[in-house]
Amino acid sequence: MNIKYKNLMLITLSSLALVSCNILSDNKSARIETTIKNVKISSSLRSYNNCIEDGKSFDTLAATKGEEADSLYNKSAKILADCDYLIIDNPYMVNENERMKNSALSIQNYIKAGNLIKASINFKDFQNTFNKDLIYISYCSYIS
Repeated sequence: MNIKYKNLMLITLSSLALVSCNILSDNKSARIETTIKNVKISSSLRSYNNCIEDGKSFDTLAATKGEEADSLYNKSAKILADCDYLIIDNPYMVNENERMKNSALSIQNYIKAGNLIKASINFKDFQNTFNKDLIYISYCSYIS
C-alpha cells in the first residue's frame, strides 16, 4: 500500500507540474499576442498620421498654386479620404473630432477640385460614419 500511495502522489505531483507549465506557457503566449497587437496598432497610427500629413501638405501646396490647384486639391482629397482606411479596424485610435476634420477637409478639397460627385459620396459617408455634426471653433456647423 505504501508503494501505491507513493505512485499516486508521484502521478499527482507530476500532473500538477505539467498543468502549471501549460498555464505559464498560455500566459506567455497571451502576452506575446498582446504585444504583437499593440505593435500593429502603433504602426497603423503612425501610418495614419503620416498619411494625414501628406494630404495636408498637398492642400497647402494647392493653396499657393493658381491653375494647377485643381489637380493638387484632388490629390489631397484622395489621400485624406484614403487615410481612414488605415485605421478602419481600430477607429478609436484617433480622436473622432480629428477624423471628422480630416474627412471634412477631404470633401472640401474635392469641391475645390470640381469633383462634386466624389464630394457628395464622401459627404454621405461622413454623415453615416459620424452621425453628428462637426462644429468648428467659430461655432459654424459643417453639415448645415
